[in-house]
Amino acid sequence: SAAVPLRATSITSELRNKDTLLRRQGLVDDIISKLRDSSFINALDDCDESQNVVLLRGDGGIGKSVLCSMVVSNRSTLLHFADGIAWLSVSQVRGEGAGGGMTYDLYVEYLESICKQIDLEVPSFDEPIALASDSSSVLRRKEQAAMEAAKAAMCRVLNNMHVLIVLDDVWSLSAIPWLNFSNRLDGHLRGLLSTRLRGGFRKANVIDVGKLSQQEAKTLLLRESGCEHAALTIEEESLAVDIVNRCSLPIAICIAGRKLSSSNNRYDAFQELANEMSDALAFHIDSHDAMFDLTDRCFVGVNGESLKASFVAFSAIFTTNEGKRNFVSAAAATKVLDALLLPEDVTDLGCINRTILILQRLHDMGLLERKGNMFTVRHDLGQEYAKQILSDKRERAILFTRRLSRSLGKRFATESTKSVEELVSALHHLFARQYISNINVESCWQTVADDSYIFERLPWHVMSSSQRQSHVLARNILCSPSFLERRVAAMDILPCIKAHIYDIEMLEGKFEKNALVDTAFDVILDYIASEGVDPNDSGRVFMLLAVYFQHQFRFSNAMEMYSRAYATFQREGLEEEVEWVQQRAEKITFKPVCLVPKSAASEHIIRFDKVAHLLAQQENAVSEKTYTDMDTFSNANAHPGIKLTLSSHPGMALCLSDKCQHFPGKMDFHNLCIGPAESAVAVKYEGDRFVDCHGGNSCLMAGASGGGEGDMLFMAICRYSNKTLGRTVRNMYRKTSTPQLIVNEDGSMSPTRRRDLVFATRSPQLFLVKRDSPCRLIFKHGNDLKRNQVPTTSQDCSVSRDKIFSGELLSHPGKAICHDVEIKANSKIYGDQMKLCDDVSGSIQFVYDGKKLGAVMDGKCKFFLSKTLGIGDVSSNIFLVRDESRAVFKREFEFGLHWIINDDGSLSPVQKPMYAIGIHCVSGTELLITGEQQVLAEIAAKRQHRGSSLKHNLRFLRLAVFSNFETVGKE
Repeated sequence: SAAVPLRATSITSELRNKDTLLRRQGLVDDIISKLRDSSFINALDDCDESQNVVLLRGDGGIGKSVLCSMVVSNRSTLLHFADGIAWLSVSQVRGEGAGGGMTYDLYVEYLESICKQIDLEVPSFDEPIALASDSSSVLRRKEQAAMEAAKAAMCRVLNNMHVLIVLDDVWSLSAIPWLNFSNRLDGHLRGLLSTRLRGGFRKANVIDVGKLSQQEAKTLLLRESGCEHAALTIEEESLAVDIVNRCSLPIAICIAGRKLSSSNNRYDAFQELANEMSDALAFHIDSHDAMFDLTDRCFVGVNGESLKASFVAFSAIFTTNEGKRNFVSAAAATKVLDALLLPEDVTDLGCINRTILILQRLHDMGLLERKGNMFTVRHDLGQEYAKQILSDKRERAILFTRRLSRSLGKRFATESTKSVEELVSALHHLFARQYISNINVESCWQTVADDSYIFERLPWHVMSSSQRQSHVLARNILCSPSFLERRVAAMDILPCIKAHIYDIEMLEGKFEKNALVDTAFDVILDYIASEGVDPNDSGRVFMLLAVYFQHQFRFSNAMEMYSRAYATFQREGLEEEVEWVQQRAEKITFKPVCLVPKSAASEHIIRFDKVAHLLAQQENAVSEKTYTDMDTFSNANAHPGIKLTLSSHPGMALCLSDKCQHFPGKMDFHNLCIGPAESAVAVKYEGDRFVDCHGGNSCLMAGASGGGEGDMLFMAICRYSNKTLGRTVRNMYRKTSTPQLIVNEDGSMSPTRRRDLVFATRSPQLFLVKRDSPCRLIFKHGNDLKRNQVPTTSQDCSVSRDKIFSGELLSHPGKAICHDVEIKANSKIYGDQMKLCDDVSGSIQFVYDGKKLGAVMDGKCKFFLSKTLGIGDVSSNIFLVRDESRAVFKREFEFGLHWIINDDGSLSPVQKPMYAIGIHCVSGTELLITGEQQVLAEIAAKRQHRGSSLKHNLRFLRLAVFSNFETVGKE
C-alpha cells in the first residue's frame, strides 16, 4: 500500500503510542466498518453537508479525538484509504449562519493543509476582489463565491481518490459543508468528525461516544498511576472503582491517575483521593466542574502554587485569540516561567533547571503535552480551566501580584491583576521583554538562539502586550532585515512572508499605514533580491504581497507585485504560473474616470441607467428645504441610496478603487473607476451634492481641482464622531473648491459649473514604480538625451533640432509617450496628462538640461515633466506641467521637476532615485521588462537605494513640509 503521510493534532500524537493507548476496540471497529461500508454512499446531495460522514458525538474530554486517532492508526484504515489521510483541527470556526466563522483565508489554509498531508499539488485559488465601495453583504457574497470556487477546485483534485479527512473538534455546523467533499464526489472519499454538537445532522452516521465502562475506566486509571501490573488488594480495588465512578470523563481519570503516581504509599494515595473526591465532588453535577476541581487538587502541596501559576500563564500566553494551541519550545517557555518564580519557589524546587522541572511536572500531571523539547496545552479543557482561574479576581491576585512585582514593579503588577485582559497583556509583556532589551540594535538578532518558536511568534507577543510603545517595538522588529533573515531560516520563505503579513495587519491603525507597510515590504523585496531565493518561491511571495495590497485597496501596488511575479515566472519559463498571474491581474485592471468634453468619443462617456430616479432626487432636493451640511451627512447614513450602475457599460458600475490620500480631519480619498455592478457606489442627492450611502460613511463625490478638463474623479470619505470634527471636514471640503455634480438628461454626469464636461473612462496614467519594476518605461533615446543636453530649459528657450528626441520606448516596442488630456483649473490650462500610445509619430518630443526634462512645442519648451506633490512614493502620478504655472518653477526641486536619466534609459526623480516612471499593466509580455535586462535593473536599483537617496530624501522632506501646502494654495 502507499505510504500515508499522516498528520495528527497535538492531543493525539502521544496517545497514539501503543503502550499508553486505551483500546476501545468494539467502538473502533464499528467506526471503521461504517467508513468502509460501500452502501454508505448515498445519492449525491450537494445540499446535505453531513453526507458520507461518520460523526462521533459526545462531551468534551470524553475521548472522541482519541478514538479518531485509533481509527486512523488502524492498519485496515491505512490500507483502505491508500491515497492518504488528512487531519484538521477546526475548533477555530465558531460562528453559525450563512458563512459562519469560516473565512476565505482560513478555508484556504485548511485546503492547503489537506494537500500537504496527502502529498498533492495545491491548486490555484482565486482571491475575492474587494472594492472600497463594497458593503459588508457584498463582501461576504464575494468571499463565499471565492470559497465555492476553491471547493470546486479541491473536488477536482480529490476526485476518484481513496482519502479520509478527519475534522476534529467541530464547534460549528457551518464548517462541515466547506470541508466535506464527499457529497460532490462519486468516489471513496470519507469524512470522520468529532463534535460536542447534538443536532443538525441528517444523513451522517452518528455514533454517540459515552462514558467508559467501569472496567475500561479502572484499566485507564491503573495505567496512568503506574499500577497496571501491580497486585491490588481488595480494598485498593474497591477504592479504584469508587474513584472512576466519580470521574466521568477519561481526561479526568488520566489526571487522577497521574496524581496517584506521585505518591509512594499506594493504599494511602488511593484512600486520600477517594475521600477528597467523595467530599468535594459529590455535589458537582457538571462533569467539567468535577474535572476542574480535581485539577485544583493536583496543585495542593509543596510547589503547588508555582505549578498552578506556571500552567495558567503558559495557557494564557501561548494560546491565540482564536483558541489555537501552539507547540512552544522549552527555551521560550522558560523565559517567562523563570521570571514568575518567587525566591521560596526556587528553594522548594531545589535544582538548576527549575523551569524544565515545572514543565515536566505539568506534563506528568496530564496538563501539558510534550513532543521532544516542545510543549503545548494538552486539551481544550485545560484552556478552559486556565480561563476559569483567570476570571476569578482573588485567584489572579494570589497567583500573580507578587510574581509580577519582581519583574515589572508593584504598582504595575497591582494594576495588571484588576482584569483578565490587563493580566494577559502583562504576561505577554513579561515574555516579550526577555527578547526586546536590545531590539534597536540590528545585530542583536544574530545572537538570539533559534528555538523553533520565537522567530515565528515574537511580533504577535509584542503586539499582544498592549503596553506603551509596544507597537513601536513591533514595527522595529518587522522592519528589521536581520530579523527577517532569521525568520526565513526558522520558518522557510513562504510561511515567513505569510506570518509577516499577518503581523503587519495586526499593526494597522497604529501608524500611518502606508509608511509601515512600504518599509516592511521594502525589506522583503531587498531580501529576495540579495539572498538568491528560488524563483518559484519569489514569484509566490510577490503574489502574497499583491493579495495584501488588494485587501488594502492599493490596486496600483498590487499590480506592481503581480508584474514582478509575472516577470519572475516568465523568466523561468513557468507557463502555467504566467497564465495564473495574468488571470489574477486582469481582475483588478479597472478603468479610471476623469472629466472630458461632451464632444469626446461616445464610447468613453459614462451614462447611468437609473436616470429617472437620479433626476427625481435632484428636483426634490431643489424644491425641498435646503439642507445644512450636518443634515446632509446625517441623513445619508440612513438612506440606502441609488446604485450607480451604467447603461453605457452593461454589467458595470461606478466603483471606488485605490485609496489615494489621507488628510487631517479624518478625510480619505478613493479614485473612481468602472468596476463590477455588485460593487456599485450607492448615492443620494441631497442639498447640492451627491452623498454616498455605503457602509454608514458620509462620502462626497468630488473632482480634484475645481472640475477642470482631465481632472480625475474621486470620493472623499469623511469620518467623524462629533460636531466639531464634522465642521472641520466641511471647511476642508469647501477650501478644495470641489465641484458640485449634476446628472444630465442623457444619463451622463457633469460638474455644476462646467456643464460642457462629463464623466468618461480614460487611459491608464503614468506612475512612479520601483526602479527595478518590470513595468518601468525605458526610453529608446534616453542616452541620446543625456549626451545632447541643452544649456537650459527655461520657458523661453529655443532648442536646436539635433537635441530633440522622441518619447519612443525601448521597453514597449512600437509604443511611445503621447499627450492624453489637458488639466485645467479655473479655465486655465496648467498641465497635460500623458499615456502610452501605438502611434510613434505622435510622440511627445523631449529635451534635457541635466535636471529638467522639457517637452517641445513650436520649437520651444512648453511643458516640463513633473510628479504628484509629496515625497514621491510608488504610484505618484506623472504629468506635464505648463510653463504658465510660474509658482511651480520657483520651487522646481520640491515640485518634482528634477529627473535623472538612468543608464538603461529609464527616468527617476532626483528625490527618489529608487523609483522610475512606469505603467501598471500585466496584459502581455510586450508590456513587461523581463530577462537579463530585468536582472541588471534589480542590481542597479539596490545599489541606488543604498547610495545617494538618503540626502535627497531628507532635503526634500524638509522642503515639502514647509512649502508645498503654501504653494498649492497660491497656485
